[in-house]
Amino acid sequence: MIMRISNLFPSILFFLLVSCSQTDEPQISGPAMQEKDKTGDASIISGKKLTKEAEISFQTDDIETTAIQLRLLSNAHKAYIAEENRYEYASDSGYHMTIRVPATEFDKFLGELLAGANISKLTNKTIRINDVTAEFVDVETRLRIKKETESHYLELMKQARNITETVALEKQLSDLRTEIESTEGRIKYLSSQIDYSTVRVSFSSHKGVTVRFFSQLKDALSGGWHVFLKVLIGLTYFWVFVPVFFIGRFLYLRIRRSRRNKNSIPKIN
Repeated sequence: MIMRISNLFPSILFFLLVSCSQTDEPQISGPAMQEKDKTGDASIISGKKLTKEAEISFQTDDIETTAIQLRLLSNAHKAYIAEENRYEYASDSGYHMTIRVPATEFDKFLGELLAGANISKLTNKTIRINDVTAEFVDVETRLRIKKETESHYLELMKQARNITETVALEKQLSDLRTEIESTEGRIKYLSSQIDYSTVRVSFSSHKGVTVRFFSQLKDALSGGWHVFLKVLIGLTYFWVFVPVFFIGRFLYLRIRRSRRNKNSIPKIN
């Protein structure tokens, strides 16, 4: 049995050495890569894979109208709202939106957003473009090597002649499958970021002085009433001390009166 395992190990060792040497191979670039990435995607420029993000903040006169415009704009460009949060404060109210836009529509979407979103004051505009070509090619290469290694292990499984060899190879295959799934997950994430750009939009509308005054007055009255109720409830917990106080006072006055009466009795010599 030991001789059979030793017959398999040289081939496994040779394959692993070959696999490790392949990880240092130069990354594909130039015309070959450009030919591979001719997909018409705006996130791929001259063979580069790009991720795009934008952050837009502005003030508007009507947040509800602006929110409707953004939803319609998203539908028009085949985008979708991944997250939406509406807030309401005493001084202002507004929305935070995270929109995923197809990379091919990114520039058009931003242009129409800035032109037609009822913006009264633009407070922030940030655009980030990241080149993930090197990481993407590296992950793809590692995935290919891992799958080739998996195929080789499967071939060795067919040559296994006893349970010991089978168990050892199954352990290697299980660990390798976990690594393959993790690498595939990374490729899916990068592909998602490349195909769909992320646009974070925040817009708000400041409330007038009169509106803020009445809002704050309402909050103060409501808060004062709640404080009064809490104080009243707190005092209620001390009801037991009321009868104790009166009983104690009654006993004190009685003892005092008794002492006075005793002191007022004349002494007989």
